[in-house]
Amino acid sequence: RPAPGLGGITPTASPEIQAQITAKELSLEQLQGMYDLYQQLYNNLVVLGNNGNLNSGQTGTQQLQSTLALYQQIHANLLSSYENVRLSRLRSTSNIVPVDPAVTPGKPIRPQPVTNSIIGAVVGLLLAGAIAFLTEYLDDSIKSPEDVERILGVPVLGYIGEVPGGRGKNNLMNIANQPRSPVAEAFRSLRTNLEFAGLSQPLRVILVTSPGPGDGKTTVSSNLASIFAQGGKHVTLIDADLRRPAVHRFFSVDNHVGLTDVFRGRATLDAIGHTWNGTGELTVLTTGSLPPNPTEILSSEKMIGVLNVLKEQRDIVIVDSPPSIVADAQVLAARVDGVIVVLWPGHSHWEEARAMLEQLRRADARVVGVVFNRIPQNRANYYGGYKHYSPYNKNKYHYYRDDYIAPQKPSPKKK
Repeated sequence: RPAPGLGGITPTASPEIQAQITAKELSLEQLQGMYDLYQQLYNNLVVLGNNGNLNSGQTGTQQLQSTLALYQQIHANLLSSYENVRLSRLRSTSNIVPVDPAVTPGKPIRPQPVTNSIIGAVVGLLLAGAIAFLTEYLDDSIKSPEDVERILGVPVLGYIGEVPGGRGKNNLMNIANQPRSPVAEAFRSLRTNLEFAGLSQPLRVILVTSPGPGDGKTTVSSNLASIFAQGGKHVTLIDADLRRPAVHRFFSVDNHVGLTDVFRGRATLDAIGHTWNGTGELTVLTTGSLPPNPTEILSSEKMIGVLNVLKEQRDIVIVDSPPSIVADAQVLAARVDGVIVVLWPGHSHWEEARAMLEQLRRADARVVGVVFNRIPQNRANYYGGYKHYSPYNKNKYHYYRDDYIAPQKPSPKKK
């Protein structure tokens, strides 16, 4: 119990005093065991002596047997005492045994910058590979002509590169501004492919559409009409996007009077036509004021009459329609000779493109092929990447440019 006068606090012995107390207790246990042994021996001898006096008639053999039993008991007691002493010694002995002596390390255990850097690089590569794999696996956009032929089942007719210098109004009409540019060469290749596609069934009226907005269908239709006009064809470009018209901005013409005025009987086709660049080969028909029911207007008999009249008067009629997310494209697709689908690689999704082709085929439309638009110039499958050899520089290739001028040789310096 706590010592009086200390407030109930039990004093704690130091480790040295506690070790001395443990040693004394061990010695006391050993002495107590020896004392018990001798006490038993004494008692046995006394009992044996008394029995000898009382039973003097016992034979010597019986006395020897009694003495042997006494010694056997003494031996068993000694063994028991020895085991008790050994166990007490083991309890007081520490079980921690030093195997190797402590040595000061030559290098720090932590941090390990080289090992950590290697582990971090390996983990980073694995994570980057996993992210790239997941991105590629989850990406459902169309990227290559193989995707078009495998998913959509139609050929790729042309590869139109990204217009250099941005996507402003002046840059989008690349055929007129830079007729020898890579983009112009790409449209010439598209024109040739369309001519081959129309060998069995002529393509007089061509509809240009796309799965969604921003794919560049107006750019393709405007430049395609310009390239056909440069080839000597009499071309008419119709802006049939009665929701968000954009052809008039490409050619910088007025849109106050247009196609909707012909439907209402306020103007004729000759009156609303804009002759572009003063050549007479390319005529642009704008939309005019936007109606509240564009699908009904485009599916009317008047629209069929307009297409038939232009088909008789002109060599090529190109119709710029809205994206296929609205029903206008399907209505017009059934009234033309062929449909061109414009896709933006890496952005146009194959589900939307396949759904659009299913709708066009249900409308009994003839899908001629696909045009890849806005392809970076460093792509190998872009025709504009074709370069020509310059005789003024024997080691380099150059892109075609509108302002291609042979470099002037420097004039000799006057002495």
